[in-house]
Amino acid sequence: MSRTFEAVLFDLDGTLLDSKPLIMRAFCYAWQRCIKAEPPKARFKQLIGLPLKTMMVTLLKEQCRDSSDSEVERLLVTYRQHLLEHETAMLSTFDGALDTLTRIKRARIPVALVTSKAGAITRRHLDLVGLSALLGAVICQEDTPHNKPHPAPFEAGARRLGVEPGLCLAVGDAPADLLSARAAGMRFAAAMWGADPPSALLAERPDYVLNAPREVLVVLGIDRA
Repeated sequence: MSRTFEAVLFDLDGTLLDSKPLIMRAFCYAWQRCIKAEPPKARFKQLIGLPLKTMMVTLLKEQCRDSSDSEVERLLVTYRQHLLEHETAMLSTFDGALDTLTRIKRARIPVALVTSKAGAITRRHLDLVGLSALLGAVICQEDTPHNKPHPAPFEAGARRLGVEPGLCLAVGDAPADLLSARAAGMRFAAAMWGADPPSALLAERPDYVLNAPREVLVVLGIDRA
């Protein structure tokens, strides 16, 4: 496949970082401790890709629970503390992700990260797994006035890299990633290795369906480089 893209923009959780087990564990712990009820795991999965605060507010309202600022903050603080306590043991990149980014950088194709995660946690996790040096730009929750599925995050990523959105490939594991990238004018590759459930992502008709991080190299035309 000949190379038609001048930049790649990756989501983080579930795309480069195998973090969903930790995220689910932290959510369940926070919900049980603060709400003292069975956590709505299936619904939580559907919301992954949105900012964490948005997810918590949505779940509280749907469950007819107190969604005041103080209750949301209590959930977030408990979640983040649990995350911090277990991330060193549980976080890793997906098999092939580091090598894929290294080869993209070697091919001099700029790479951005576009995530709905807060900046401080994002930077901590990138350093923890050794991804920081491979990224030309990092767009986090606070960096745009709107988050995924709004196009603003991917537009900001392309702007930081100095590449037109139409020349960018976006890679992500959630419908929110696809909708955001597509609205920004990018082609989208579905990271099926992290999609959960996969049917939700496939239903949005991604331009490419990939089963492993290394397949991004094929789409870029550098798999033999």
